[in-house]
Amino acid sequence: MPFHVDLVQPDDPTAGRLVRAQMRELMETWHHRVVTEEEVNAELGPQPTAGLALLALARRDEQAVGSAGLRVLDTTGELTKVYVVLAARGTGVGEAIVHAIEQAARDRGLQLMSLCQ
Repeated sequence: MPFHVDLVQPDDPTAGRLVRAQMRELMETWHHRVVTEEEVNAELGPQPTAGLALLALARRDEQAVGSAGLRVLDTTGELTKVYVVLAARGTGVGEAIVHAIEQAARDRGLQLMSLCQ
């Protein structure tokens, strides 16, 4: 199925939901149990996308299926919060959102890209 990628502001509510879904999935994998919304909120804090310059958001049939963030540190871009929902894995969504972040970094004149540590 086709999808499209848009660049959105860090406070975009759809992107925020994907960041929360990513954290939930990671926590449930680590803890081997279902986690509560309160646990996810405690891990992420009040602004889970704080510090990001923008996010790439992939949608298929208007459903959000993936996202990645760009943090800017002087002349370096940092790729962060890459996530693809389970149903869209293996379809090229991850590659497309990473390429969108790389292009956004080039458009901003950033000299180097790194992965979030």
